[in-house]
Amino acid sequence: MKNVVRTRRVEIVDEKGKTRAVLGVTEEGLGLWLRDEKGKARAELSLNRVGAGLYLLNERGKGRAMLGVAGDVPALALWNEKGRIGALLGASMTGSGLVLNDQKGKLRAKLAMVEDQPGLTLFDEKGKPRVNLEMTAEAAPQALTNEKGKPKAGLGTSAAEPELTLSDGNCSARAVLTVTRGNGPELVLFDGEGRARAGLSLPVGDPGLDLFDDKGRRIWSPQE
Repeated sequence: MKNVVRTRRVEIVDEKGKTRAVLGVTEEGLGLWLRDEKGKARAELSLNRVGAGLYLLNERGKGRAMLGVAGDVPALALWNEKGRIGALLGASMTGSGLVLNDQKGKLRAKLAMVEDQPGLTLFDEKGKPRVNLEMTAEAAPQALTNEKGKPKAGLGTSAAEPELTLSDGNCSARAVLTVTRGNGPELVLFDGEGRARAGLSLPVGDPGLDLFDDKGRRIWSPQE
């Protein structure tokens, strides 16, 4: 065919004869590489069996950013100066998510959207989840956990009624504060076995205080 050049590799050089761009085919696939005036690779656009990707590198040749598509899954990754992934954004058919890592590459925050349900999780320096916030069609629960990952406090809404729960070291609820439409604010205290032992309420009328024994029987009430 006339006016057609067929080759496996093309190099573009500057006025000093240094290679500044390379377009070629390798065993992995097709690629375009761009180099700075020092000959360092600074950008790479590649297409292979896995997918397509654009890589950006710093002056030392270390990757700092990547935009790619593997199959039907797009992703954006950012690396810190130590070569560890600091942020990762991805999307799939079931949802999308953003992951943030610290300077050591450890997971510290995750924001996700799975089947129209958003969620946010924060992690400590040991990778343990400490704060969890979710949103569902029925409720919007939030959970605070200790260093062992056990829930210690929960704040949420159920049927449009807010609720605060405090738990002990065994993950047993010990205090629950809620506000209901019919009875107003209510505070219930539980023992270590999960039995209600005291209840304080403020209905439309007079406030109420009830004390219960370990069998669940009321032992004191201001009405009695």
